[in-house]
Amino acid sequence: MVTQAQAFKIIAILIGLFLIATGFDKIVHFSDFIRSLGNYWFVPLQWATSVGVTVILLELFLGLCLFFTSMRPLASLGAAIMLMLVTGASLLQKYFMPLSDCGCWFSVPEPKTIAIHTIINVAIIWSLFQIHRAFKSS
Repeated sequence: MVTQAQAFKIIAILIGLFLIATGFDKIVHFSDFIRSLGNYWFVPLQWATSVGVTVILLELFLGLCLFFTSMRPLASLGAAIMLMLVTGASLLQKYFMPLSDCGCWFSVPEPKTIAIHTIINVAIIWSLFQIHRAFKSS
């Protein structure tokens, strides 16, 4: 039988792998990612590369930190906040530019609707807050 603490550890590692995978996917498809960011109506084109590199580094760093028990509370909180910002940005982008690509994935087909994408992100955000709560007191 898996305990709640073990389940949270497994989920944290899975989300960490997810963040690392999305970071590497953005590196492999860097020019496509930067172009997607440059298409966001609120990201000035001259900032797209700087914002893109920052997002990639955060994904890789936070994903890696989720593997370590001592870093898990802060990493889960940071990842939840980052994903909330990315989800909000994607929703705004889809509202103002419905046909644009969010730039989250390039190697994996993205959900066809923003609603499915948002539900997935909210589930991950909720999981990250649960992980934060479980590990901050341990």
